[in-house]
Amino acid sequence: MAQHITSGIEILSTARPIGEATVHGRMVKQPAGAAPSRQPTGFPSPATDHLEDVIDPVGWIVRHPGASFWFVVEGDGLKGQGILDGDLIVVDRAGTLRSGRVAVCVHDGMFLLKLVKRDSTGRPWLFSDSPESRERPIPFNEGTIVEGVIAGVVRRCPIG
Repeated sequence: MAQHITSGIEILSTARPIGEATVHGRMVKQPAGAAPSRQPTGFPSPATDHLEDVIDPVGWIVRHPGASFWFVVEGDGLKGQGILDGDLIVVDRAGTLRSGRVAVCVHDGMFLLKLVKRDSTGRPWLFSDSPESRERPIPFNEGTIVEGVIAGVVRRCPIG
């Protein structure tokens, strides 16, 4: 079940622990890692000494597995931050909220995925970041709850 957000972005209303993600309504298990293919020809190159045996992009993005959740983005309200429609995002509840970071917040009872910036007085505001957006910034209030900061974005590219 997805919940609409005022920025035109939609996130799943049911958070799932790392290890599972819902993509287009289907539950998907996250990969534990993938072994790169190495096909040596001739003598080994010293340039490959830094390569590891296993590539684990999920482990690289997720720094706090017990405090991280996956969400699917719908809409382009954060296009300026490189977060696009269809992206998977990792929300880290243990991350530090700072000005200039994207966060999932609950504001006046609604889930919002927004860019957080502070004004000259230090007060935080929630922004969309898209050239097409006409939304006005939203000031934090006593009811604003930060659920977590965005730790990473995963995008599926066309291949055909």
